[in-house]
Amino acid sequence: KAFNRYRSQLPESSSFGSSALVRRHWHDACDQCASCAVVGASGSLLGKEHGKLIDQHAVVLRPNWLKLKGYEQHTGRRTTINLIFALENMLQQFMVAQRKRPPLERAIGLVSPSSKRSLNSFFRYLGRMKTNATHAMHRPRPDDAPLFLLSD
Repeated sequence: KAFNRYRSQLPESSSFGSSALVRRHWHDACDQCASCAVVGASGSLLGKEHGKLIDQHAVVLRPNWLKLKGYEQHTGRRTTINLIFALENMLQQFMVAQRKRPPLERAIGLVSPSSKRSLNSFFRYLGRMKTNATHAMHRPRPDDAPLFLLSD
């Protein structure tokens, strides 16, 4: 029901499998996933230096969009998948940060609409990107990090 008012903005089918970055991550990692690190945002990470160990995993999943710079010895450098709770500022920060990374090092964003507020926020963000697409900062690029909405 919550999606009905946004149905016209949704594609007829998912482009999840057509993204080169998704295919690379899933083909090279998840189909043959030997290991996966799910890394939280807890301050307890600062008491350990597990960064190198985290980066050795085939897939590194992190919640939300986390700033790792300066904490790499504790948190690692790699992120394969970001699970993002759909708040506009987090989506914008995620996309801006991913554009600064080389294309093959960009994470996949999986957006979880945990509430009506976050669902509305996600579609406001998409609408703003569409409206502002003429501005270079907001213009979609072919090598942008893929951002997908999760649903049940």
